[in-house]
Amino acid sequence: MSQIQSNNTVFKYNGHEKEFDIADVECNKKFEGAVKALQEECENIPKTGFASDMMQSQIDVINRFFDRIFDEGAGKDFCGDKNNLNSSFDAYETLLLFINDQKQRIVNRKFINTASTQPNRAARRSK
Repeated sequence: MSQIQSNNTVFKYNGHEKEFDIADVECNKKFEGAVKALQEECENIPKTGFASDMMQSQIDVINRFFDRIFDEGAGKDFCGDKNNLNSSFDAYETLLLFINDQKQRIVNRKFINTASTQPNRAARRSK
């Protein structure tokens, strides 16, 4: 039996690539943990003060999000070496789109409803 090779599990961005498959339980756990940590950290981002401090806090949160999912340094790899908020948001949004595509594939492959594999009611009654 042959298998079709697909690289829908390789996240490529900013010249870097990492394997990630949301259908894999361990990857899913990492993602869930990273989302939870991101939500908690977002509560601590300063809402007042210098704009540069608020921007840096957001960049740091996004970088740690990538590090938690992949490994240490992944945030800098995907978001870039510069502390640019737009670059970080772009990388973050691209990763979420990548993961959502994987999730949609899972949804589309759900188990076949057993009722649809049985004859309809009229056919069953005619027996």
